[in-house]
Amino acid sequence: MTEYVGSMHIAFVDSNAAGLEAIGRAKDEGHLVSYVESLKTYYPRTAANQRLTERADWIRRDVATTDAAAVTEVLAECHAWHPIDFVVTTFELAAEAVALGAKALGLRCTSPDGVLTARRKDLTRAALRDAGLATPSYAVARDAGEAVATADSIGYPVVIKPPSGTDSKLTFVARDQADVRAGCAATLSGPDAMPSLWQGLFRRGLLVEEHLAGPLVSVEIGMRDSRGHVFCISGRTRARDDEVVEIGPHIPAELTAGQARDCEAYAESACRAVGLDVGVFHLEMIVTSRGPVLVEANPRIMGGIMPTVYAHATGRNIYGEFLRLVSGAPMDAGPPSFDGCVTGRRFFAAGDGRLPESLDTRWLEAYPDELIRFDPPEDLGLCPPQPVRRGTVVGRVIVRGADYAATARTGAQMASRMEESLGIELMRGEYDS
Repeated sequence: MTEYVGSMHIAFVDSNAAGLEAIGRAKDEGHLVSYVESLKTYYPRTAANQRLTERADWIRRDVATTDAAAVTEVLAECHAWHPIDFVVTTFELAAEAVALGAKALGLRCTSPDGVLTARRKDLTRAALRDAGLATPSYAVARDAGEAVATADSIGYPVVIKPPSGTDSKLTFVARDQADVRAGCAATLSGPDAMPSLWQGLFRRGLLVEEHLAGPLVSVEIGMRDSRGHVFCISGRTRARDDEVVEIGPHIPAELTAGQARDCEAYAESACRAVGLDVGVFHLEMIVTSRGPVLVEANPRIMGGIMPTVYAHATGRNIYGEFLRLVSGAPMDAGPPSFDGCVTGRRFFAAGDGRLPESLDTRWLEAYPDELIRFDPPEDLGLCPPQPVRRGTVVGRVIVRGADYAATARTGAQMASRMEESLGIELMRGEYDS
């Protein structure tokens, strides 16, 4: 049984943009906080983000946070400054190095073996299979020839992706052998355009797996003392013309009570099978005709705009939930209640273009009751009138409504208005009319 320890020294190593809020929450609750920032951050180094990092009591910048030796060295320095009670990262590409660093120093964290398994989708699928849990057919291929042979064996369509990627980068649905070869070429060459810190994580071969049909959801679950604490199940809207692109989340997911129970039970069993023992985790799964099947187990708290969507949908703070869980405090809040639906939407460029020097957003005034938050290009690290490539997120909104259908309609309308303001074609959601 985890003993309640009260105030802690928490070391955060690297982060996605959303995860920086955890620093502020920990400080607000009276914890001592350290932060290790990457020399190449995944989040834009805006003034607002830098203010969040500067709330830390101890900080080191320009660290190679995907390198286990570098992380171990800086954690040892931090631990010497003040003993660390828990080490965590909210950025999945740093998760392996953080796990190895904490293990080398004997620091408390999510099970390093569990993190290393979760960060390899092939190892995750093997762990689920060994535990008797549903998992897609899969194999890791070294080249396009092996990938084609695997796809032929599994049956089309299949999904091609890196075993240790993030945010669906270099992920493709292949419907025939030509698609497999094209997907393999893109997946193998894609890391060349990435920062050198991340390239090795994307160069672990080609994961070829069964294509799963059904709605995509994620279970946000905390684990402690072998018990799961489900915070919510979120649904996903995917792009109409490219299902691997997630337009945005909505909370709650549109599931029957039975489907929700199945997803919760499966998520808890999956965490045990993979070895995710303490922390808050983001498990994505497809609700298939045979039940939920895991897509990936992220050994981190949900990211992107999801923490904000969660806060508005439930009235709770996911970072507060994390702090209670790792401190040993009682987890007795019970399941959240929902009054309507809260939906986030990312505006993806559907093709190459250029941002306008000024953006007319007066159209937002037409949504006084629905709009919760709007993030213009500048808040996402873009500098008008810079050019943008297909797939770039050029804006975001969070809206509320009576149900998901209402928020989806609002999101589709906003996408059309944003498209007019930008002069750039945007990707449409799968349910946009």
